[in-house]
Amino acid sequence: MQNLLKQPPVIGLLTGLLIAVLFLALGFWRTVLLLLLAGAGWWCGSYMQKHHLTPNDFIVLIKSMLTK
Repeated sequence: MQNLLKQPPVIGLLTGLLIAVLFLALGFWRTVLLLLLAGAGWWCGSYMQKHHLTPNDFIVLIKSMLTK
């Protein structure tokens, strides 16, 4: 089962199935918003990990960017 989940076609199938279920359950725009916010959260987390930032450091960074 572990090897099956690492294959790209299976990952693509499961991703497509999840998005289809979200479209049916939430509607198009709510699903788009959910995917955008999840992507933004993933990007923030990967940025913090890459630059070894704590959540407080990241908040200070965002505040400094918004006040310029």
